Amino acid sequence: MTTTTSKTLINAFNEKYCDESENETQTQTSSTDKLNFVFVGIENARKRQKEFSKYEIVGLPQLEVTEIGDIDSFTSLLPSLSRLDLSENKISNLIDIAKLALKSKKLKVLNVRHNAFDQNSNDFDSNCLQLLSEIQSNSENFDNSNLTEVVLSGNNISLDQISLFCSVFPSLENVRICEGKLANFSCDGIEKVFSSIKMLHLDFNCFEKWEDLFPIHTLPNLEELFLNNNPIKNIDFCENGHFPSLRELHLANSSISNWSSIDNLQTFPKLKNVTVIRLPLYENSESIFSMKSERNRRALVITRCPNIDILNSAEVLASERADAEKWFVSRYGKVSLENENESELFKVRLTTLTQRWKECVADSSEKSGSTSMSSNMIKIELRPVGATICGQNPQQRSVPNSLPITALKMVSARLFGLSAEKLILRAVIPELPVPEELEEKEILMTYASSDTTLLIILVDEK
Repeated sequence: MTTTTSKTLINAFNEKYCDESENETQTQTSSTDKLNFVFVGIENARKRQKEFSKYEIVGLPQLEVTEIGDIDSFTSLLPSLSRLDLSENKISNLIDIAKLALKSKKLKVLNVRHNAFDQNSNDFDSNCLQLLSEIQSNSENFDNSNLTEVVLSGNNISLDQISLFCSVFPSLENVRICEGKLANFSCDGIEKVFSSIKMLHLDFNCFEKWEDLFPIHTLPNLEELFLNNNPIKNIDFCENGHFPSLRELHLANSSISNWSSIDNLQTFPKLKNVTVIRLPLYENSESIFSMKSERNRRALVITRCPNIDILNSAEVLASERADAEKWFVSRYGKVSLENENESELFKVRLTTLTQRWKECVADSSEKSGSTSMSSNMIKIELRPVGATICGQNPQQRSVPNSLPITALKMVSARLFGLSAEKLILRAVIPELPVPEELEEKEILMTYASSDTTLLIILVDEK
């Protein structure tokens, strides 16, 4: 029969922060009887205690801590503690964690990710209510208005327990509840508990529908919402009064498969920063917007979301937005207006864009004069890097921005004496970490603007 050895925070701190290699014959226990410490020498003991009293950041992850132990001993040892990491331990009592945070007067950030909290304990609710009662009757001893961030990820505790735990910290601004099994956010009184929250992390949970997030919609101070790696299938139209302060929304690797959800992003009153990468809507083979190019995917989102300043962690420049809108209007404008699957919201926007960039869809036969012609030309540099052509000199040309990539490939093949079938063209685009392969179904304007020279790398093997 195996017995589990208990380990407290003091034990773990002693193990990590006190060097056992310094042991000598003469030792002295700490002057505070409650501390289970043995220091090296009387003078060294005093020095170490003074040193610990200045510690603001303490990390005790992966040390197999099973219980908090004597809270007063730990808090008196570390009176300046502002950040505490207790992640990946075996602590089971969430109430003791709350008491520790309340008695650590300067604690601002607490990480208890991946512990072993007993979510099925029948005593949790009554113990938490008892703690709330103690706080009310002894507010001087239980008062931490400094705790602003707590990490509860990976514990699979219920939303009710999370709500009760957070209710004792009125100044919380950042809560992380990732890697759980949350499928909805419905819980009595959670609007009040989370009223001060500015940043909410719910990555790697089980949210499927936008309505499952209610009442997050009504949190007055919520500025950043992280929903990456949830099976969310839609983003609803933002009703009046919903998400009044939301500036950032992150939905990477979700299950969104319709462009109307992307269109709805423009209805969020203060939204400026979104993450919408690795979504099935880009891979839908039946959609005219199915494409491999990350640059083209980005252009589609920029066109549909005039309010977004940062997309997928990269700033949207005014020139990039103009290029994206021109490209969309010239490539998809007419077919999108006639497409019954497009949202009315986007059709209204597309009508505005068509008027703004009407020269991009005007018949080329109506254009005349050198000014008109030059404004529709793009400078390119063709640079060979393939094994059989790397000795040849680069070629610079001015070509129409409407030139199909298939035609560019044929021109390049003739210039360098290659087979067009084996030739690969890759564009060097400043916003992307590696050169991007040019898609044959696109036109040159997809990848460049008229005010810059587009560098195209030629590789002679497929």
